[in-house]
Amino acid sequence: MIRLILAIAILIVMLVFFATRVRVPAASSGLASMTLPDGSHVTAEVMDTPTARAQGLSGRDRLEEGKGMLFLFDTKAAHGFWMKGMKFSIDIVWLDGDKVVTVLPDVPFDRMHQLVIRMPTAPADKVLELPAGYAKSHGIVEGATLDILLPAR
Repeated sequence: MIRLILAIAILIVMLVFFATRVRVPAASSGLASMTLPDGSHVTAEVMDTPTARAQGLSGRDRLEEGKGMLFLFDTKAAHGFWMKGMKFSIDIVWLDGDKVVTVLPDVPFDRMHQLVIRMPTAPADKVLELPAGYAKSHGIVEGATLDILLPAR
């Protein structure tokens, strides 16, 4: 009987341990296709719910070349972004419609867990996260426009 109780206790401890360690990516609402100022293309996961936006790229090992994550908001505002749980640096691009309003290049991941909030210089209704250095190498600057094709909702 003691062995059975001990086995159950160990199983419960293991389940609790692994349940708190596994990160499940937030479900996206499909993929957006974007044409950048230099004519290149990016495919981005669309995050349009509070849960998906809070999770973002947290826990992922990298963001592949030509890939991104697009955050959609119902209102235009100064939406702040953090790097919680990030393992790599990224470029953060705020958009008002299809127009770039702020670019923060090479934003470092949060090694010290200080949760610094990055803010745009103007209100935006979309935020695009790209691999570090991608914005500069593809002509994404303030005032540029991106051709964005969103998935059907």
